[in-house]
Amino acid sequence: MKKLVLLALIYSGYSSAQIQTQDFYSFRMDNMFQVNPAYANYSKGVLINLGGIAQTQGVDFNNKNAYLGISSKISKNQGLGGSVITDMRGAFQTTKATISYAYTAPFNESSNLTFGLSSGIMNYGMNSSRIEGYEYIDQTDPTLNRNYYNRTQFVAGIGLLFRWKELDVSFSLPHLITTNNPANAYINTVAEYRFKTGQQFKVAPSLVYQHLPVLGNLFTGYVKGSFKDVAWLKVGYQSNNSLHTMVGFNLDNFGIGYGFRFNNSTFNNLAFGLHELSISFKIGNKKEKGLYNPTLVEIDHRLTKLQTRKITPENRPEIIEEVRRIKQLMENTSVNTSTPQAAEEATEYLRKIETKLIELQAKLNEK
Repeated sequence: MKKLVLLALIYSGYSSAQIQTQDFYSFRMDNMFQVNPAYANYSKGVLINLGGIAQTQGVDFNNKNAYLGISSKISKNQGLGGSVITDMRGAFQTTKATISYAYTAPFNESSNLTFGLSSGIMNYGMNSSRIEGYEYIDQTDPTLNRNYYNRTQFVAGIGLLFRWKELDVSFSLPHLITTNNPANAYINTVAEYRFKTGQQFKVAPSLVYQHLPVLGNLFTGYVKGSFKDVAWLKVGYQSNNSLHTMVGFNLDNFGIGYGFRFNNSTFNNLAFGLHELSISFKIGNKKEKGLYNPTLVEIDHRLTKLQTRKITPENRPEIIEEVRRIKQLMENTSVNTSTPQAAEEATEYLRKIETKLIELQAKLNEK
């Protein structure tokens, strides 16, 4: 009977581990805080991110993973956060709860390095009712006792995030210190660069390297495209021949995303793929224009008013004088690019101001 139990456990645990081990820390949906504590200091306001992963039906008791992360800046250079991850692989369940701290050290106006630390506990357990053929197993067998497999251990990890203009490079070891696992049980490295293609579109290619239990080394390439920072589409391909597709929307401080991973031929006999859903909320950070460069915002508003006016011989000298004053103000304005967010805002307004000045000058030059 113990042999039957052992075989059932091996099948439900090892097979599901191969499918699910790469999804214990999921960050495909831009929820990097789940894998790297340095992201506790990434965004303003309180960021709440929750989501889940479910294997398509293909085996009994399909694998599931759920996560909740909360992070927030507590000062200009510091952030705090906490996260909970629960993961079910066949008959086995793992729950991890951690708190995180991050500190950002600026290099210059356009680059900085953030250090992150996390610590908490991990609990491992077994749910014998999820063993295939459970009803035929001797219920008095001591190996079926929940306490036989149940254990709790301390876990600690580190993370780094380097930012330079539109480039983000991150590295994390979420299991740097654990009771039973090696320090390199999970390694995650991500490099992403954001390009602007016009005024409304952005493209962000990224490369990912992971070292994972069971699977070993895994490489992934992603390309994300977004429109007005509202709608986005993301696709990726992994070195294990699996394909990822994701889509999402951001409305003010609310975001939602859905993804599907197509399994490779090795695991298609177990499950066709994985569904993933991610929801995010941001509290206390109503999006403000001109947060870093209020003078540029003022200039943009003044130019917008001039554009709406019809130029006549009577008001032409007045408009020319206003354009001269605006240009003079531009020359005397100090542009704030102290952070990537400030630099992005400045670039956006400078581009709009240049376009409006060119259009106004063209109208003034008309005979």
